[in-house]
Amino acid sequence: MAKDFEASDPLQLLMQEWAHISTWFWSLLLAAALCLGVVQDPGIKTLGWVLLVSALGLPLLKLGPTLIILANELRKHTGKQAEDSQSDSEDGPEAHQFRR
Repeated sequence: MAKDFEASDPLQLLMQEWAHISTWFWSLLLAAALCLGVVQDPGIKTLGWVLLVSALGLPLLKLGPTLIILANELRKHTGKQAEDSQSDSEDGPEAHQFRR
């Protein structure tokens, strides 16, 4: 991953990683389009199909780790909100007890 972002923020690292993947995606897609559309050699057409599959597979391979990172960040965020709302209550820790 990137070295120029603060390592304590995984979402920034993730955004940079997806920007990098996006660049590779469009580059591979352009190369595949050129191989499939311009050149008539069967070997180059096969290369075009390989590039097309690579372009489509690259984001799919990165999707699993991305979802894990986003889920962890969402869990941290909702955990902090729950702690904040609990500390804001007037009754404090007695709010969860039953009253008679």
